[in-house]
Amino acid sequence: SVIEAVHSYSLIHDDLPSMDNSPTRRGKPSNHIKFDNHTAILAGDALLSWAFQIIGDSNFIKESEKRSEICFALAKAIGPNGMVGGQQADMDFNGKDSLSVDAIEWIQNHKTGALISCCSHLASILLDANEDQKNVLVSYAKDIGLAFQIADDLLDLVGNEKVIGKPIMQDKKNKTPNFVTILGKE
Repeated sequence: SVIEAVHSYSLIHDDLPSMDNSPTRRGKPSNHIKFDNHTAILAGDALLSWAFQIIGDSNFIKESEKRSEICFALAKAIGPNGMVGGQQADMDFNGKDSLSVDAIEWIQNHKTGALISCCSHLASILLDANEDQKNVLVSYAKDIGLAFQIADDLLDLVGNEKVIGKPIMQDKKNKTPNFVTILGKE
Protein backbone atom coordinates (compact mmCIF):
# COMPACT_ATOMS: atom_id res chain seq x y z
CA SER A 1 0.00 0.00 0.00
CA VAL A 2 2.79 2.42 0.90
CA ILE A 3 4.64 2.16 -2.41
CA GLU A 4 1.42 2.23 -4.44
CA ALA A 5 0.29 5.39 -2.60
CA VAL A 6 3.64 7.07 -3.34
CA HIS A 7 3.61 5.83 -6.93
CA SER A 8 0.05 7.10 -7.47
CA TYR A 9 0.92 10.50 -5.99
CA SER A 10 3.91 10.78 -8.33
CA LEU A 11 1.80 9.88 -11.38
CA ILE A 12 -0.95 12.35 -10.47
CA HIS A 13 1.61 15.14 -10.13
CA ASP A 14 3.51 14.00 -13.25
CA ASP A 15 0.36 14.34 -15.38
CA LEU A 16 -0.26 17.98 -14.32
CA PRO A 17 -0.06 20.75 -16.94
CA SER A 18 3.15 22.10 -15.38
CA MET A 19 4.84 18.71 -15.79
CA ASP A 20 3.95 16.26 -18.61
CA ASN A 21 0.49 17.74 -19.22
CA SER A 22 -0.97 14.32 -19.93
CA PRO A 23 -4.74 14.16 -20.43
CA THR A 24 -4.91 10.41 -19.79
CA ARG A 25 -3.38 7.81 -17.48
CA ARG A 26 -4.03 4.09 -17.82
CA GLY A 27 -6.64 4.78 -20.48
CA LYS A 28 -8.73 7.10 -18.30
CA PRO A 29 -8.79 10.87 -17.82
CA SER A 30 -5.92 12.08 -15.65
CA ASN A 31 -6.85 13.31 -12.19
CA HIS A 32 -6.54 16.99 -13.15
CA ILE A 33 -8.76 16.43 -16.20
CA LYS A 34 -11.42 14.44 -14.36
CA PHE A 35 -11.46 16.87 -11.44
CA ASP A 36 -9.22 19.96 -11.56
CA ASN A 37 -5.61 21.03 -10.92
CA HIS A 38 -5.96 21.83 -7.24
CA THR A 39 -7.74 18.53 -6.54
CA ALA A 40 -4.94 16.66 -8.33
CA ILE A 41 -2.27 18.44 -6.30
CA LEU A 42 -4.09 17.81 -3.04
CA ALA A 43 -4.86 14.18 -3.93
CA GLY A 44 -1.15 13.60 -4.57
CA ASP A 45 -0.23 15.32 -1.32
CA ALA A 46 -2.80 13.26 0.58
CA LEU A 47 -1.49 9.99 -0.87
CA LEU A 48 2.08 10.88 0.10
CA SER A 49 1.04 11.78 3.64
CA TRP A 50 -1.04 8.62 3.91
CA ALA A 51 1.96 6.50 2.94
CA PHE A 52 3.94 7.82 5.91
CA GLN A 53 0.92 7.45 8.17
CA ILE A 54 0.80 3.74 7.26
CA ILE A 55 4.51 3.33 7.99
CA GLY A 56 4.11 5.01 11.38
CA ASP A 57 1.17 2.82 12.42
CA SER A 58 2.34 0.09 14.78
CA ASN A 59 -0.66 -2.03 13.77
CA PHE A 60 1.08 -2.65 10.44
CA ILE A 61 4.75 -2.82 11.47
CA LYS A 62 5.26 -3.77 15.08
CA GLU A 63 8.97 -2.98 15.55
CA SER A 64 9.62 0.75 15.96
CA GLU A 65 13.20 0.38 14.67
CA LYS A 66 11.93 -1.13 11.41
CA ARG A 67 9.29 1.61 11.07
CA SER A 68 12.00 4.22 11.49
CA GLU A 69 14.36 2.54 9.01
CA ILE A 70 11.55 2.14 6.44
CA CYS A 71 10.48 5.76 6.87
CA PHE A 72 14.05 6.97 6.35
CA ALA A 73 14.67 4.72 3.33
CA LEU A 74 11.43 5.77 1.63
CA ALA A 75 11.93 9.49 2.31
CA LYS A 76 15.46 9.27 0.93
CA ALA A 77 14.31 7.37 -2.18
CA ILE A 78 11.56 9.82 -3.08
CA GLY A 79 13.09 13.12 -1.92
CA PRO A 80 15.51 15.59 -3.50
CA ASN A 81 18.25 12.97 -3.87
CA GLY A 82 15.80 10.42 -5.29
CA MET A 83 12.60 10.49 -7.30
CA VAL A 84 11.83 14.21 -6.90
CA GLY A 85 15.42 15.16 -7.75
CA GLY A 86 15.29 12.98 -10.86
CA GLN A 87 11.98 14.50 -11.93
CA GLN A 88 13.38 18.02 -11.38
CA ALA A 89 16.41 17.21 -13.53
CA ASP A 90 14.16 15.65 -16.16
CA MET A 91 12.05 18.82 -16.30
CA ASP A 92 15.11 21.12 -16.26
CA PHE A 93 16.69 19.34 -19.22
CA ASN A 94 13.59 19.19 -21.44
CA GLY A 95 14.52 20.73 -24.77
CA LYS A 96 18.21 19.94 -24.40
CA ASP A 97 19.36 17.24 -26.78
CA SER A 98 23.03 17.24 -25.87
CA LEU A 99 22.94 15.42 -22.54
CA SER A 100 25.50 12.70 -21.96
CA VAL A 101 24.46 9.10 -21.50
CA ASP A 102 25.75 9.34 -17.90
CA ALA A 103 23.49 12.33 -17.22
CA ILE A 104 20.49 10.52 -18.69
CA GLU A 105 21.27 7.42 -16.64
CA TRP A 106 21.45 9.58 -13.48
CA ILE A 107 18.05 11.09 -14.25
CA GLN A 108 16.48 7.71 -14.99
CA ASN A 109 18.00 6.07 -11.92
CA HIS A 110 16.55 8.79 -9.73
CA LYS A 111 13.27 9.57 -11.48
CA THR A 112 12.10 5.96 -11.87
CA GLY A 113 14.74 3.66 -10.45
CA ALA A 114 14.73 5.17 -6.96
CA LEU A 115 11.17 4.10 -6.20
CA ILE A 116 11.60 0.66 -7.79
CA SER A 117 14.83 -0.04 -5.90
CA CYS A 118 13.16 1.29 -2.75
CA CYS A 119 10.68 -1.59 -2.98
CA SER A 120 13.54 -4.06 -2.65
CA HIS A 121 15.15 -2.01 0.09
CA LEU A 122 11.94 -1.91 2.16
CA ALA A 123 11.37 -5.64 1.64
CA SER A 124 14.94 -6.35 2.78
CA ILE A 125 14.29 -4.37 5.98
CA LEU A 126 11.07 -6.26 6.68
CA LEU A 127 12.80 -9.59 6.01
CA ASP A 128 15.88 -8.81 8.15
CA ALA A 129 18.27 -9.18 5.21
CA ASN A 130 21.94 -8.60 5.90
CA GLU A 131 23.84 -5.73 4.23
CA ASP A 132 25.18 -7.87 1.38
CA GLN A 133 21.69 -9.18 0.60
CA LYS A 134 20.26 -5.64 0.74
CA ASN A 135 22.92 -4.33 -1.63
CA VAL A 136 22.33 -7.13 -4.15
CA LEU A 137 18.56 -6.66 -4.05
CA VAL A 138 18.77 -2.86 -4.40
CA SER A 139 21.30 -3.11 -7.24
CA TYR A 140 19.10 -5.62 -9.07
CA ALA A 141 16.03 -3.41 -8.63
CA LYS A 142 17.99 -0.37 -9.84
CA ASP A 143 18.70 -2.22 -13.10
CA ILE A 144 15.02 -3.22 -13.36
CA GLY A 145 14.09 0.46 -12.94
CA LEU A 146 16.44 1.48 -15.73
CA ALA A 147 15.07 -1.25 -18.02
CA PHE A 148 11.51 -0.17 -17.19
CA GLN A 149 12.25 3.45 -18.06
CA ILE A 150 13.89 2.50 -21.37
CA ALA A 151 10.87 0.32 -22.24
CA ASP A 152 8.53 3.18 -21.30
CA ASP A 153 10.49 5.58 -23.49
CA LEU A 154 10.37 3.10 -26.40
CA LEU A 155 6.61 2.74 -25.95
CA ASP A 156 6.30 6.53 -26.08
CA LEU A 157 7.94 6.39 -29.51
CA VAL A 158 6.35 3.29 -31.07
CA GLY A 159 3.53 2.26 -28.73
CA ASN A 160 -0.19 2.23 -29.30
CA GLU A 161 -1.94 4.91 -27.24
CA LYS A 162 -5.02 2.72 -26.74
CA VAL A 163 -2.93 -0.20 -25.49
CA ILE A 164 -0.63 1.71 -23.14
CA GLY A 165 -3.39 4.06 -21.93
CA LYS A 166 -1.56 7.37 -22.30
CA PRO A 167 -0.54 9.71 -25.10
CA ILE A 168 2.47 8.73 -27.20
CA MET A 169 5.17 10.90 -28.79
CA GLN A 170 5.28 13.09 -25.68
CA ASP A 171 9.08 12.85 -25.35
CA LYS A 172 9.52 14.09 -28.91
CA LYS A 173 6.97 16.88 -28.41
CA ASN A 174 8.55 17.97 -25.11
CA LYS A 175 12.09 17.35 -26.39
CA THR A 176 12.74 15.11 -23.39
CA PRO A 177 16.27 13.75 -23.33
CA ASN A 178 16.35 10.01 -22.65
CA PHE A 179 18.20 7.00 -24.06
CA VAL A 180 15.75 6.68 -26.96
CA THR A 181 15.71 10.35 -27.98
CA ILE A 182 19.51 10.62 -27.70
CA LEU A 183 20.64 7.19 -28.98
CA GLY A 184 17.71 6.29 -31.23
CA LYS A 185 15.28 3.41 -31.24
CA GLU A 186 17.79 0.75 -32.23
